[in-house]
Amino acid sequence: MMTMGKMNHYLIMLYLASCLFFISHSQTTSNTSSQHHCLPDQSSALLQLKQEFVEKRMYDDYVDYFLYGYDNSIYNGSYPKMKSWKADTDCCSWDGITCDTENGHVVGLNLSNSWLSGTLKSNSSLFNLRHLQKLNLALNDFSSSTIPSQFGQLVKLFWGITQFNRLPQVLESFGSQFNKFVRGGFEQPLTVLPWKNMEYLDLRSNKLQGSLPIPPLSTKYFFASNNNLTGRIPSMICKVNSLQVLDLSNNHLIGQIPQCLGNFSSSLSVLNMRNNSFQGILPETFIKGSSLRTLDLSLNRIEGKIPQSLVKCRQLEVLNLGNNNMNDIFPFWLESLPELQILILRANGFQGPIWDSHTNFGFSKLHVIDLSHNNFTGRLPSEYFKTWNAMLMVHGKINSKPEYMDG
Repeated sequence: MMTMGKMNHYLIMLYLASCLFFISHSQTTSNTSSQHHCLPDQSSALLQLKQEFVEKRMYDDYVDYFLYGYDNSIYNGSYPKMKSWKADTDCCSWDGITCDTENGHVVGLNLSNSWLSGTLKSNSSLFNLRHLQKLNLALNDFSSSTIPSQFGQLVKLFWGITQFNRLPQVLESFGSQFNKFVRGGFEQPLTVLPWKNMEYLDLRSNKLQGSLPIPPLSTKYFFASNNNLTGRIPSMICKVNSLQVLDLSNNHLIGQIPQCLGNFSSSLSVLNMRNNSFQGILPETFIKGSSLRTLDLSLNRIEGKIPQSLVKCRQLEVLNLGNNNMNDIFPFWLESLPELQILILRANGFQGPIWDSHTNFGFSKLHVIDLSHNNFTGRLPSEYFKTWNAMLMVHGKINSKPEYMDG
């Protein structure tokens, strides 16, 4: 049986987009010192910021990499980056700093895994860096902090990664100046986050409670997994039609999957809503020309049949509907999806034979199929295994034991 870690292995593609931050960061940082020096006020703000925290390591290298090594947006090595910040040097050359090559403004601040410990205060010099576009403060110890509303002053942010033990306060403290509350049948006021230029917003693994915060309309990558979010998904999420990745997994969200989620964004490639409490049937709204590559709705209470409009998602590689209450026959029509590699239907109420006289024995790229704990009947034709050539290839070696079978 596949372990939870192995089951999630295929979702690594979801996080690859975040590598762009660090590619651009490293390139820009290495070149800025020769093109434009840091401005005095920017250098002063950074040196003041350095004085606001003490050095305290959270984890050793093994734990860091084990927990976060798959995600380059968070893990880029654990060391105290501020040690390179010295008053007599150009701040554009300091670790974690990205400068605008034309004017010397600090536009990127990557202090992830930097051994920082202390309180992030409302008068922090961080908020004097008004030109910040990218901010990464993950994997530090700000546990004594209540998140200041001054984050809303960083209006140019389009890439933000934050992991605070008390992140809910950032949503409350913005107040009416930044929040727009939308009412209309929701159990709680709906929080719309500021930052009009935000493209990447990562709120994973905090202690967020209440209803789902709505990211800015410009957002392309939105991660809110591993929190305590409750209630229904507001339909307003479908106005964020630039989304390419939407990850709401491992929360306590309820209700039906919104009708719009199948067609609100032609660029959506990853939709991960696993391990919530969604119920009802899946909408028949998937559109032709969809870019969807990963659809994970496992570990919910979804009923009914698999929507055949999924056949329009010609780029679909991963379909995980495991551990739901679905009641359907084997979806023969999925074999027409040319890129499908992982099909998980385990622990549902699927029934009947898994082949018929019209079966073409497709699924030529299928690597993983899990049909366990259902009510399928009849025989399993050997023709399936003869044509599933992709299952014979594991890291380029024929007849090797697949990773899926480990553990």
